[in-house]
Amino acid sequence: MALLIKNGIAPSRKFDFRHGWVQANFVVHFIKREKKFSAKCADYLNDLRRLREISDYKPNSTSKKEAKRAFDKASELINLISNEINK
Repeated sequence: MALLIKNGIAPSRKFDFRHGWVQANFVVHFIKREKKFSAKCADYLNDLRRLREISDYKPNSTSKKEAKRAFDKASELINLISNEINK
């Protein structure tokens, strides 16, 4: 969200910063158009959102291995986005 705002990208008054809006606009602006991030980042976002949704409705359904992979992906995304914000 911070990177979207830094680049002047915000929802119209009809919409707010919902998960889907943020994810879609991040992918469109920074992965597809500007190519600031690789396509694997879009995959990471999808994977992490899917895992979060599953975990929300089925507690204890995520293995330690899945959680570790998700943590690693999220950490990588945070580092990449932080570096871009701080440019």
